[in-house]
Amino acid sequence: MNSVTPTRRQYVQAAAAGIGLSAIPVASAQESNGQLVFVYDDSPASDYSKAFPVHREEDAPACVGAIASVVEADDEGLSRDQLLEMQDAGWEVMSHTLEHRAVGPITITEDVESGDERVYVERSLHGGFPGDTVLITDDDDEEVATVVGGESDERGDYLLLEEPVEGSYAVDDGAYERLTDDVLERATKESKERLESMGFDVDSFVFPYGRRGPAVMEFVEEHYAGVANYDYDGLNPGEDADPYRIGREYFREERMSETEITDFLDTVQRDGMLGMFAGHNYADDLTQERIRFAIRQAKQRGIEIVTLREAFAGQGLLDESDTAEGETTQTPTATPTQSPTPTRSSTATQSPTSQTSQTTSSEPTTSPSSGSTATPGTLSSKPTPADRSNSSFLDGVLQWLSGLF
Repeated sequence: MNSVTPTRRQYVQAAAAGIGLSAIPVASAQESNGQLVFVYDDSPASDYSKAFPVHREEDAPACVGAIASVVEADDEGLSRDQLLEMQDAGWEVMSHTLEHRAVGPITITEDVESGDERVYVERSLHGGFPGDTVLITDDDDEEVATVVGGESDERGDYLLLEEPVEGSYAVDDGAYERLTDDVLERATKESKERLESMGFDVDSFVFPYGRRGPAVMEFVEEHYAGVANYDYDGLNPGEDADPYRIGREYFREERMSETEITDFLDTVQRDGMLGMFAGHNYADDLTQERIRFAIRQAKQRGIEIVTLREAFAGQGLLDESDTAEGETTQTPTATPTQSPTPTRSSTATQSPTSQTSQTTSSEPTTSPSSGSTATPGTLSSKPTPADRSNSSFLDGVLQWLSGLF
């Protein structure tokens, strides 16, 4: 930020001395050119071979939404050593679940009758994990079933179940299926634990396929300090943000033109906002040239490029207990011309797992401007830009002080 953020000690001293809060220097949206966060999902090797060199040359940090099992495997995508090098250079590591499961609810597209072994769904994302248990419900009735696979026919995608369902669930009643709580907890909690056991500091969570719901949000809020893809509006408050309502936009060529990128950055600069760009480095249309273009356009506007952890810390959203070391990651200071030498070959189209073999498979089908993907049981949307402009920093200060005394 362009001005000094008051510390907890300053607040306490001001309160004890009877000094007005206006006397304390603060970083407000009007005084800042805004901040920008880059997040790359799925931890393919091309995070290291494609994005990392550009960011390092431009002296700009970024974040990786890491799939714990991919990093552990050490030969399916981004290796542990590569990711540790990126973390040492100022990058933030986020959890993208244990094995890239879709942790949000999925709409049932045909009525389910007692005795059915196939459940037709909007997308058979849970079919790739035989043995997982799902909750089938219309919010009135529910039952647990075990998945044995997922396929498609002329009627659409479906889940194949180990045993026939016992109840009936109507599309008109809002029927959907989601992973059971034990699977959700493993996907969220164990992912964080396993990444941390490999030496990574993990504060934030990235929803696979952008899918979320009330059930998984409970686990995310229990184990993480925030999320990086609540929805697909990448313009977030520059002050008093809700760390569990942070949105982002994909900036590859198919999703944003260069004009749309510059318009987005103009808004970040003008309103002092927290912007977020996201991408998958195995996508052909997310090139090094596009990454460099976005970084340099942000720099030209005086926008500070930070990690999400740094943005949260700057807004006072992280306590020392929220991070492993009690400090935010520093911006890399490597020589601009220095670039890493990958330890193994990779291509721009490489996918880390079979669950993300399509360049669009982890992205919603909605356009960045159309908001979040509609799924049953999702939470209410975050404030609009107009709402954000009316947020009060003083309210946040008073709320913070009330927690002290």
